[in-house]
Amino acid sequence: MAKLLVAVECDFEGYSPFVTHRCQYSHQQTLRRAKLAADVIQCECNGKAAFLAHTSPFMRREHGDAFFTSSDYKTLWNDVAACGGEIGLHVHEDEPDGSCLYYGYGKHIERVISSHVGMLEDCGVKPACHSTGYFGMNEWFVPALEANDLLVNLDNCGAFTKFTTRDWTVAPGKPYYMDPDDVTCEGASRVLSVPLGMTKYCRGEDGLMLAPNSLRYLRSLWEEIARESGDESVWFLWVEAQRMDRDHRKLRSFLRWLKGKGVEFVVPSEIYKDYAARVATGSRGAY
Repeated sequence: MAKLLVAVECDFEGYSPFVTHRCQYSHQQTLRRAKLAADVIQCECNGKAAFLAHTSPFMRREHGDAFFTSSDYKTLWNDVAACGGEIGLHVHEDEPDGSCLYYGYGKHIERVISSHVGMLEDCGVKPACHSTGYFGMNEWFVPALEANDLLVNLDNCGAFTKFTTRDWTVAPGKPYYMDPDDVTCEGASRVLSVPLGMTKYCRGEDGLMLAPNSLRYLRSLWEEIARESGDESVWFLWVEAQRMDRDHRKLRSFLRWLKGKGVEFVVPSEIYKDYAARVATGSRGAY
């Protein structure tokens, strides 16, 4: 049976360091949209999804790191976990005017990851996965993720990401343990890369991303993915919480359609446990 992780990126409308060179945040609007995504996922896939909480220099300086400190979000993350979902980190280490990136500073990345894992654990939630702003995962993240048992990464979109100059086009289109010296290759780290749903010739924004694609397109893409990869496979569907006012009906319809196709919705810890078992028995090739 094909497996799918619904990954909800909890960024916000107004985060635009590289286009407008400024950022702005509306707490109530952003919270409402994240709750709407959680409601849809609870109804259509029994709550099984990963919600990726945003941190950035902008949010830490200007809004007290609200996704990790606000009682509103602490309650939401606990509710998501209680309903079968899991929480992850979404790390945006870029200046709000786009003037500097901090993704390549290893000690800085380690501090950001460890402190935010600690904040989630302090409010009763154990984070299970990670994604990087603009899919910019690099080798500096690997030891920090391993040290904090944050062992599922969701950056492999199979495409080039211009703001971070990360090129995922050479990465496998299936789960793999990352090479600590080159995260686009299979290697000996404990960090498991789970890919965006995509075919060999259809990656990046043309993959299983809810926002830019029509419902008809998503359905046809899933059919193609299933034909190409077979039933024993696992990917993630990328959902942007900031677009839920526009996209919640499309999300609901697509999840309901997938459920009718027999797709199994999973969370990061389940993917990791299953993959580790396959490696232990020498059967990971089934993915």
